[in-house]
Parts: sequence; C-alpha cells; structure tokens
Amino acid sequence: MSGSTQESLGQQMQLRDYLAVLRRRRRWLIFVVVVVMAGTAAWSVLQTPMYRSSAQVLMRSTPTVSGPAGFADTGVLANEVRLATSEEFVDELAEQIGYAPDVSVRSESSGSGLTFTARSDDPDEAARIADTHAAIFVELRRAANVDDYLDNTEVVSERLSAVEAELVALEAAFLADVAELATGDSAGRDALAAEYSSERSRLEAERNRYLTVLDDLSLSADLAGFGGAVVLNPAEPPLSPYSPNLPRNLATALFVSLVAGLGLAFLREHLDDTIKTRERLSAVIDPFPVISVIPKVGDGLPEVGGISLESVGRPRSPASESYQSLRTALTFLAIDRPFRTLQVTSAKMSEGKSTTAANLAVAMCRAEGKRVLLVDADLRRPRMHSLFALRNKVGLCDVLLRDLPMTDAVVPIEGFNGLLSVLPVGPRPSGLNAELLSSSVFSGLLREALDSFDLVILDTPPVLSVADPLTVSSQADAVLFVVHAGEATTAQVRSSLDALVGVGASVVGAILNSFDARAAGYHGYYGNYGYYGYYGYFGAGEYAETAEAGSTVSSSKRGRRGS
Repeated sequence: MSGSTQESLGQQMQLRDYLAVLRRRRRWLIFVVVVVMAGTAAWSVLQTPMYRSSAQVLMRSTPTVSGPAGFADTGVLANEVRLATSEEFVDELAEQIGYAPDVSVRSESSGSGLTFTARSDDPDEAARIADTHAAIFVELRRAANVDDYLDNTEVVSERLSAVEAELVALEAAFLADVAELATGDSAGRDALAAEYSSERSRLEAERNRYLTVLDDLSLSADLAGFGGAVVLNPAEPPLSPYSPNLPRNLATALFVSLVAGLGLAFLREHLDDTIKTRERLSAVIDPFPVISVIPKVGDGLPEVGGISLESVGRPRSPASESYQSLRTALTFLAIDRPFRTLQVTSAKMSEGKSTTAANLAVAMCRAEGKRVLLVDADLRRPRMHSLFALRNKVGLCDVLLRDLPMTDAVVPIEGFNGLLSVLPVGPRPSGLNAELLSSSVFSGLLREALDSFDLVILDTPPVLSVADPLTVSSQADAVLFVVHAGEATTAQVRSSLDALVGVGASVVGAILNSFDARAAGYHGYYGNYGYYGYYGYFGAGEYAETAEAGSTVSSSKRGRRGS
C-alpha cells in the first residue's frame, strides 16, 4: 500500500472517530443546544423592547463671497463627531430633554453628513431625542460659525483703524516738514512730496484692502446662518423595536451552544475512561487479542424449556452468531495452545461473564459436538441455576465440602443429546470461598471432570472483587476475559489482566460484550453493514420457529433438573 493511500485511510479513520464521538455524545450536544436556545428565547421575551430612531444632518462648508458652500471632507466630519458628542452638547441635550438620554453620533460612509441616533423604550421619545440632538448641534454649529466671522471682523476693524491713524499722522508730519523748509527750496519740497506720496499710497492701499476684507466678512457672516449644518432627514418613530432581536439572539445562541456542546462532548469523551469499541479494547489489552465482539441483546428474550439464553431462544440472532464466532476463534487458538479447562471472568460485576460462559457452552455443544461441563464457580453470586432453570439443591459446594460424588451434582441439560451438563453452586457456605477453590478437592474435581467431558468451562467471580478467580486461574488451561462495553474502565481492565498475568494465568484474549454500535457512534460502520445490517432483526414468528426447531425440552423436564 502506498504512503498516500495509508495517509488517506488514516485521515478517514480519524474523521470517523470524531463522528463516532459526536454520535456517542449527541445527547449532551442536544441538551446544551436546547437549554441555551430555550434560555435565550425566554430572556429575549422578558426583555423590555427598545426602539431606535435617527436624524441625518448634512454637513457643508460655510458659503463665502469667494464661493458657494461645499460638502465637508472626512477629516472635518471626524472632528464634528467629537464635537457633537462632547460634554457641552450632551449637557445641553440633557437639559432640554430632562434626563441623560442614550444617544450616539456617527459619520456617514459617504462622507457627507452625520447621523444622530437615540434609543428609548418609547418609539416617539426616541424620535424626539434624536431630532432635539440634531437641532441643538445645527444651532450651535451655526452660532459658532457666525461668532468666528464676527471675531475676524473685529480684528480687521482694529487694523483698519490703525492704518487710518497712520494716514492722519503722515499728513500732519508732511505739513510740518513743508513749513520748516526755506522759501525757494523747490528741490527739497519736491523730494518731500515724493516721499509723502509714496507712503500715503501704501497706507491707502492697505486701508482699501482692509475695507474689502470687512465687506467680505460682513457678507460671510450673513451667509453663515445658512451654512455649516442642515437637518436633511428628521427622525421618525420606529414601527418595531430593534432590541431584543429574537432571530439574531437565537442565531447567536445556536452558534454558542454548538461550540459549547461540542466542547463539552469532547471533554466528556476525554474524561470518560470506559471502553466502548473494539479498537479501544485492543489498545488497552495489547498484546492479548480481542477474540470477538458480542452485540447488545434486546429485551424480550424468549425462554425455551425455561432456559433464558440467546443461543437457545434466538439461535439465528446477531448475538448468537457472535457466540459462534467466539467458538470458532477459540477453536483456532486451541490448535497452537490446546486447552480443556477454560475460565471465564471479568474485571467487575455485571459484565456478562456468566451469560458468555453459558452461551459459549451451548455453541461448543451444537457446532462441535463436544461434551461440555459448565461449572458455576462464582460462589458469591451464582447464576447458572437461573439461566438453565435448575433447582440448585446440590452442587459444587456439596462436592467440595460433603464429599458428594461429582456425578450426583452434575445436571445434564436436556435437549443437547447429553453433550451439555451444568454443575451449579448448590447451597453456599459462609466464608471459605477462596479456600474451597484452592483446595486439592477442587483440583481433583477438575481432573475427574476431564475424564468425562471434552471441555470444562469455569464461571468465576470478577477479578477485582475477590481472590477466587486468581486462585482458579492457576488450575485452568486458559482464561477468557469479558469486558462490558461502556462499563469497564481502562484502569479496571489493565489492573485485572496484570493480576491474572501476575499469578501465571494463561490469558487467551478478551471479548467486548454488550456492544451497542449506535451508542458507540458507529451506526454507519457497524450498524448498516455489521451485525444489525447483515443479520437483520428477527420477528416473533422467526423466534417461534427457531424455538420450536431447537426445543426438545418438554415442560416436565424442568421438574427433573437438579433433583
């Protein structure tokens, strides 16, 4: 396989893993989205409706005698915005309105004016505030323009008065100088007249220039009342509130809740140490193999002759086929590592080890015709008598404590042509559980059982609960470890396997029990093609057909069991 192909497959697996996490945690994602969306909707409905109204003011340069008014540039508009939002303007507006309103000013993108916006819980009040703010700005802006021209006029008038005073002084000085000249000094008189004429011309030119400027300023001051700022579009009462904006709030809530939900989903996945998939189990128990995956069994398991087992009640179901696959895998393993005593255990309670042992025993009998003895060695929570509807009057404890012959305690299960037998626990003593299973009597029982049976399957307690399974593992040829999908944690499984390996147990592998493809997030992979899609579901008619075909157990057989 090329490197690019391997990389492509790796990316596909990674994407599938992410999708699997989302499917497994979809309830949390949906929960977060629903809660946030509902909370946002409720919050939006409870909010006081707010209205927004705007008045537009056109900004123009002040008309003068040199040219008409033009539009203000961007730099000027930025200054005008700062002026309109200054403390002076806001205080004047608050004084006229009667309170400090919620207002804002911005320049138009076209660069031709300002927009005065007011917000209030009353649409009419919002329009009134916006118009008042704009009117105050326009009025004060016009007054400021006129004041500027008047200030300039005063300066020019002072300079004009100074020039006229210089003219008067010049003329007086000229007359005095002429009077001092001697009679008949025509040359001096001509020179003095030329100097006086030149200076007078200069001062008169300056006076005329100031007079012209005064005329222009006077006219510009009159025109300033029509320039600077003009209300272009008065504010109007809005028809609907701008806040709360329910569609926008819900859209924002949806985005935020999706991000939060995804984060929570992956956080819980990261913190969740339970084993849910075959891939995860394989990584945890390496180098031991995952021998089989047993799908989750649905409710309503039909009883055949009182036996409540998937392999008996629904022999064609996906779970039954998986037990057949488990049998096949163990058969191939036995080629290299022959075993005749197989211990079935788990890390903790309620992982399905007893049902696994029972269904595996049924599969071994039916497919290979082996004589199988199923020993219930779980002295604390025995289940075999319940699964096979046995009376449990005598059993393993009687053999170990009361020297009862094994043949008197073993119960043949009818309907299997003498191939399947069960040794229930029987009446249980208090204490001495591990001691019973480590005794020489128990070892002798196993040797005696192997003389009459091809395979002995031992159902033992969980490894982390008591010492019994570690004691039995030293006497078993092979140990099959059962892991309940979504229940057993990585630490529990590793600790159990370490304990078994520590006492020299021959662990052949593990199975992932009660695997729910949909709950694990692999609906498209396992669900459509795997167990559910390939084998399909079976209706009541098919169950009845398989039950009838596989049942040779009459109602009277239950009464003969365990006698």
